[in-house]
Amino acid sequence: MITMAKQLPDDFDMYLLISVIMLFLMINYNMPLAQIYTGMIIILMLAYLVPIQFNLFRWIPLVKKDGSSLWMKVLVGAAFGFGFIQIYQYFTTTPMAAVFATTIFGESEILTKLVYSGLIPPVETIFFFVTILTWWAWKIGDNVNAISPFSAAGIKLMVLFGAVFVVFHATAKGVDNNTDLFLTLIFGMLSIGMILYFQEAIQAIFMHMTVNSFGMDVFPGIVTLISTYLIYIILGFASYYLFINKNKKVFTSI
Repeated sequence: MITMAKQLPDDFDMYLLISVIMLFLMINYNMPLAQIYTGMIIILMLAYLVPIQFNLFRWIPLVKKDGSSLWMKVLVGAAFGFGFIQIYQYFTTTPMAAVFATTIFGESEILTKLVYSGLIPPVETIFFFVTILTWWAWKIGDNVNAISPFSAAGIKLMVLFGAVFVVFHATAKGVDNNTDLFLTLIFGMLSIGMILYFQEAIQAIFMHMTVNSFGMDVFPGIVTLISTYLIYIILGFASYYLFINKNKKVFTSI
């Protein structure tokens, strides 16, 4: 078995925060899928701590501490997301929301869009493409920290655990169209390939967020919001900029 350096649970705070939010949503709406996602987070948190406690292997982090720009990583993820949207729309006319999102929060349209565009993507990405991938790759003797997505081992992991993501969508979300399931497999493989290549999950998470946001029609709402409140947004940024520059000496001296 592969033994690697012990890693402190730097990402655990985010997992705990998401689990609390999902718990509140489950209490308020009492929907079956909310219970599924809460169960995912519980399993994720337990699985995350075990290899750290027993020094079994090292997790791929959410964000690698390499000094690179976080915004650039976000933009890379979003670019992959828009690229996948083009592929999806070329091969199928099925609404993206029917494959990548399901209404689980009753009639609250705003809450549904916020949850599926901002909360569900990190949960699913980390659960399927980091937790399950890394754990079972370790069990079969593969080190995800040293595998290229273009290698035979990398392709094997991409196909195998991309298929797990397909099974989830086929069972939990009722997707049964072969083309849609194939595109779900491509999405899972692409997510895993990105994580193996970048050795962090942030790009895959923002790709997932971009795809879900597009499927839930979040972008038109953002455009409308910006156009409606553009003057206030400009004034806010201007005020913030002036405040920072005026107090730069104060901040740097602290």
